[in-house]
This record gives sequence, structure tokens and C-alpha cells, in this order.
Amino acid sequence: MKRCPKDVAIWKSQDQRANKTSEDARTALAWLEENYKNTSYAILNHPSRKRVYSISDFRDFNNIAPDVMFGFEGMPGNQLEPDRGG
Repeated sequence: MKRCPKDVAIWKSQDQRANKTSEDARTALAWLEENYKNTSYAILNHPSRKRVYSISDFRDFNNIAPDVMFGFEGMPGNQLEPDRGG
């Protein structure tokens, strides 16, 4: 079932924020895989900075949405350091 801007307007009116946990990510990825797998992709942004996700989450994300979730963004030198390249 595809969603549309009307769905987004409903969600916003209900103040349903669904981007706080790894379970929320799983739900979103499953939805993308079901509805837009040929036109969408997802990557994690600097996953080591916040340490919200574990390596098992990465595997689950790819299992749930193999056509959508396939990588993450990062920078050499682990950005947990206060100085770039640390």
C-alpha cells in the first residue's frame, strides 16, 4: 500500500514522530521496501557518532529492506573524536 502526502498530513496532525528508535527505523525501512524499493534508498549518517545502532541492527536493516538499505556514511578517523581525523 503506497502512502501519499495526505498520509503525511495526517501523521503530522497526530504528531506521530517515528524516528527515535531502531524499531522506528525497521518500520520505515520495511515501508520503503514494500512501497518504493526501486526508487528509494537509505543510508545511516555517521552511525558511530550517536551509537544508536549496533552491528546487528545494520544486518536487520539489510534483511528487512535489501533493495533499500545497503550502507552508511562515515569519515576516516572516527568522528567521535573532537578533532577531525582523530
